[in-house]
Amino acid sequence: MSTITGNENIAKVEARPIGRTAAYWIVTIILAFSIALSGIGQLMRY
Repeated sequence: MSTITGNENIAKVEARPIGRTAAYWIVTIILAFSIALSGIGQLMRY
């Protein structure tokens, strides 16, 4: 059985490229906006 005595096993968070992060959020916002507009459109028909 091994014991952890310090911080040697803490997972290192790697830095993501800023372009990939920005692209992810832009696509996510566009998709969320289109889904919201579709829902609003369907609610307006009722």
